[in-house]
Amino acid sequence: MLKKSRLSRLFQFLPCLFLLTLAAQAAEKQPSQFARFSFESDSVTLHEPVILEFTVHNEGEAVLHLNLGRDRRARFLLFLTMPSGERIELHSTFREGFSRVGDIDIAPGETYRQQLILNRWFEFKDTGRYTLEAGLRNEDAGRRDGTSPGELFFSGALNIEARDVSALSKRCEALARAVEESSSYEPAQQAALTLSYVTDDVAVPYLRRVLLSGKLVEPIALEALGRIGDHQAVSVIRLGLDLKDDDKAAMTRSIMLSIQDNTTDPNLKEEIQTILKSDPAKSS
Repeated sequence: MLKKSRLSRLFQFLPCLFLLTLAAQAAEKQPSQFARFSFESDSVTLHEPVILEFTVHNEGEAVLHLNLGRDRRARFLLFLTMPSGERIELHSTFREGFSRVGDIDIAPGETYRQQLILNRWFEFKDTGRYTLEAGLRNEDAGRRDGTSPGELFFSGALNIEARDVSALSKRCEALARAVEESSSYEPAQQAALTLSYVTDDVAVPYLRRVLLSGKLVEPIALEALGRIGDHQAVSVIRLGLDLKDDDKAAMTRSIMLSIQDNTTDPNLKEEIQTILKSDPAKSS
């Protein structure tokens, strides 16, 4: 009876041991064994967003746990070689407040996909050929003990072509339509965010559509218009005062004041001053 009892306990323990072994094997895998990067397009026009696609496929038998850091961006390790030959490490900036949780679990056989808007790391101001190297930082990369910050396992060439208004307009139209036709917040937010990095006044009428879409992405559109910051953009930004939302109206006023402080165009300063004076809810 004693032997049977011991055998019974052993058989009860074996499934747990098997699962622990699978988890340990998954943890030992290097990112290059399960993750991939690719450009959405390796040739874009000047002022068009540069998209890097990140894909993870779990081919194992256990759930794959992945931590991408703050806002699912902090752990990406990116180096860019400029047309001049200079190589720099790219760093993303983060704002205070809400950000996405970095932990994701990928079930066996499932695939996780994420689009990285590289303009959030670097402003592509010049045409030419760039080379991007990408990977994932080690989770303990903050330690200063001389260890490698992480593993680079992608290298790809990117061409920034001369500004093409037709190509920019086509991209803006597709993104604005994606916002308008979205049935939930996440795809609307992703399309609006991508459109917000079309840093060209061609984007202004499309950002107007996003601002008035009713898809809860008004702050993204207002910030993008603020970055453009010309007369055409201000004529759309002022619509934020009519959204019947105190927070968005306050954001609208703040953006216009920022443009007013930073522009060297006296006519634009005067235009903004007139708009704010006519706003019945303007701050004292």
